[in-house]
Amino acid sequence: MKINPPLSILLIFIANINLGWVLSQSKSHPLVWIISTFFILIMAESLASPWALIRNVFFRWMESDTRAFLTAISTSFFAVVLLSWFHISTHLLILVISASIARLDLQTSAVTELNAFLILATLSLLGLGGGWLIYQSHFLLFSH
Repeated sequence: MKINPPLSILLIFIANINLGWVLSQSKSHPLVWIISTFFILIMAESLASPWALIRNVFFRWMESDTRAFLTAISTSFFAVVLLSWFHISTHLLILVISASIARLDLQTSAVTELNAFLILATLSLLGLGGGWLIYQSHFLLFSH
């Protein structure tokens, strides 16, 4: 099976361009842009970090019944919010899925965790800014 990282990297770039366009088109508050930027960086870090470390932290967290209960309640709450705001959560799901595919391709290409984080974060942030820039140029060209 031939792995094609450029295709998956292009997918994450286009998904972030889409997010930048949608945020620009909806005239989102700057706080939404900041939250989106942090989400992109956290997603890139969580995908690039070693899975063994994440698994150990997660299982250590779930050792307590109280923490497991709080996690189940929190997860349920976020699931309801995601389903209630389906038009927003679909963009987030597209970002997570495209970043996951890119991370898998980078992992099979023997890219280190640091380089994977840098690639995912840089392309995602460039895509987000590119979506904003494309929308602004489209708005300026066709608003007359």
